[in-house]
Amino acid sequence: MTFFLPPPYTTCTDKISTAIEAMLEKYHGADYRYSENICFQLCLQTYVYEQCGCVNPVLWNARSIVLPNTSKVILAPLCNQSNTCYIPAANVLLSTASLTNKYCSECKEECSITDFIVQISSLMVPVEWQVNNIKRFVENSTIPLANNWSTTWTKHIETNYVAVTVFHGMIAVENKTQTATLGVIEVLSNIGGQIGLWIGFSLLSLMEVVEMVYQLICYQCRKIRLGKRNIESIIPQ
Repeated sequence: MTFFLPPPYTTCTDKISTAIEAMLEKYHGADYRYSENICFQLCLQTYVYEQCGCVNPVLWNARSIVLPNTSKVILAPLCNQSNTCYIPAANVLLSTASLTNKYCSECKEECSITDFIVQISSLMVPVEWQVNNIKRFVENSTIPLANNWSTTWTKHIETNYVAVTVFHGMIAVENKTQTATLGVIEVLSNIGGQIGLWIGFSLLSLMEVVEMVYQLICYQCRKIRLGKRNIESIIPQ
């Protein structure tokens, strides 16, 4: 899992829009959250609906759309396979920045991302010790049997039996969390330090100027006094 810092460090969001909420509430009891991918699917379907009056049938579960500047949820109809209007409409949206900003402005990166490493493996099933159990199950169920079942049941099972097993590859969970390099206190401290540093430089420069002016004045005063003494020594009393 990857966790990003919220604004102002990043532009990520966890806000679930009305369209996403309407779509995911159909999965009763499901624990859902914001998804950037789903958000883009719904904004794409919204534009397609405005242009074609229907939505992409491939994304059949993304039919709950909300038109821009409205809050009403519309259950859009699916386009027929022969009506390919949704294809050029989608291309226009994806290639036009102004349209993307208008229809997909809420689609930002998630603040938390969960990635599952999927590994697929397959083998011939069923294995020998499962065959008899499958045979009993089929014969005791309502599944219609082939006419030659009694003699070729093994072949029928091998060609029609499919088993899907889903299990986790590892128990460990790896978390990647962003942390702020500079917090509020550090930022204020740095600002104060920089201000103090430059003020210190300014005072030093000012004092140097004052000292230089003072020395020039003293020099001129000494020069004037020496000049007067020389004049007095030349003129007889």
